[in-house]
Amino acid sequence: MVRGRCECSLIKLKVTDSIKSLSYCHCGQCRRLHGAAYASWVRIDTKSMHILAGGNHLKIYASSNELNRYFCANCGSSIMCRPKVDETRSWLALGILDGVFDLPEGEHMFFDSRPAWDNTEYKCTKWTGFPESWRGYAD
Repeated sequence: MVRGRCECSLIKLKVTDSIKSLSYCHCGQCRRLHGAAYASWVRIDTKSMHILAGGNHLKIYASSNELNRYFCANCGSSIMCRPKVDETRSWLALGILDGVFDLPEGEHMFFDSRPAWDNTEYKCTKWTGFPESWRGYAD
C-alpha cells in the first residue's frame, strides 16, 4: 500500500494495488502545470485509489478534450490525470506519494517536446508521443 497527500495535507489518499508504470512527460502542458522540466506520473488502476480525506478540495481542470487533471483547490498540488475515455486508469503525480515503494522502469514521453535548455542525458526509454503503457489513452 502507498499513501500520498497534497502539499497542504487537505487531500490524502492511498493506493492498495501495485504501480503499473512510471512515465516522465516532457510535453509543454505537463511542464507548465508541474513547473518543472517534466512531470513524473505513475499509472494505477483507479479502483485501487481511495481518497481518505479532502475529496471536496479535489478540483478538475479539463486540460484537453481527452484528459482531466485533478489538483488541490487550496495549495494547487497536482494530484493526478485521468483520460475521459477510460476512467479505469489514473496517473498520479509521483511527487505526492510518501514512503518507500517499488517502481517499474521509467520511460520518457513526448521527449522531442522538451525545452531547449534541457540538455540532460536521460537513461530510460524515450518516446516521441505516448508510450505503450498509455495505450488507449486517446482512442
